[in-house]
Amino acid sequence: MKVLLFGDITRNSGPSNVHREFIEHWPAEDFIDYTHKQSKIGSFLEGLVKGWRADVILSPCLNLPQIVAQRVLQAVGKPVVCFNHGYVVFENDINGLGHSERWLNLYRNALRSADLIVANSALQASFILHYQPELTRKMRSILLGVERFDQMESSSPGEGPKVISLAGGSRSIKGNDVVIKACEILRSRGVDCRIQLYGRYSDDDDLIKALPKGDRVRVIGQVSHNRFIDALNQSSLFVMNSRHEPFGLSALDALRAGCSVLISKDCGVLEALTPKGSDVVEDCEDAEEVAEKMAYLLGHPNARRLYESIDFDAMSWDTQVRRLRQMCADAVARKGGTR
Repeated sequence: MKVLLFGDITRNSGPSNVHREFIEHWPAEDFIDYTHKQSKIGSFLEGLVKGWRADVILSPCLNLPQIVAQRVLQAVGKPVVCFNHGYVVFENDINGLGHSERWLNLYRNALRSADLIVANSALQASFILHYQPELTRKMRSILLGVERFDQMESSSPGEGPKVISLAGGSRSIKGNDVVIKACEILRSRGVDCRIQLYGRYSDDDDLIKALPKGDRVRVIGQVSHNRFIDALNQSSLFVMNSRHEPFGLSALDALRAGCSVLISKDCGVLEALTPKGSDVVEDCEDAEEVAEKMAYLLGHPNARRLYESIDFDAMSWDTQVRRLRQMCADAVARKGGTR
């Protein structure tokens, strides 16, 4: 089977990192390629040429060239499997991406016309169906892979301020504004804690402009993966309070680094763990709940317990990519092609 992946694998972004793992772990009996061109017209034309020779198109529907190339290839009978990193209609609203309603309708129709949609967690699959219930019969899900790793010994200092690390920058979907309020609550109760905020941001973002004065919040920005792991290793707690997170690999980075984690119930990564109630935020808008659970985990670390709950065999990239490969093969078989 010849597979073409629409998408980049070179950038340091969530989708690119996932695409890179797809290419690396795709079963050897197939031939898989991806679109190398960076320009819009270049990636569109490359997608058409390579797509014509492929048996199946794996499309994340991340931009207009991918969606238009997908429609053209479908018109000549090519099966399309849409891999969903995140539901753009929702993210456009909450993160202010600036897509027009016309663009969003093209996106919705791209999902409707696909042979299958594969979400990166069962949570994400259910989330998409809330917006587009007509996709029920073609919806599938896998989990993002996790290769077996040894957990580091935490280097967080026992004395002094507690370091709370956050990822996702200033994007509203990450719920970091609520965590900052929760830290203010803890400080009012005598808990000396400081926030380190990682990820992309702009000085014009509402969250950045509303930050407390002084050294209580350090905005660090986007860093390399290795530097992020090192920072987590020196942190007291990592909080992923997302309003919606299709998966959330950063929580696993924290566990790798020996750092305890607090995760909102709206994160797909919980499907890879066996959490207790104290590990999970039920209402990501409730700063009081976040503060109480942060305080508990600062005194009762969960990093070792959650690390030991991961089923690395079931979660490996080889296992998850082979599941995705079978879904692509099923789409090809329905069109009468080569599996």
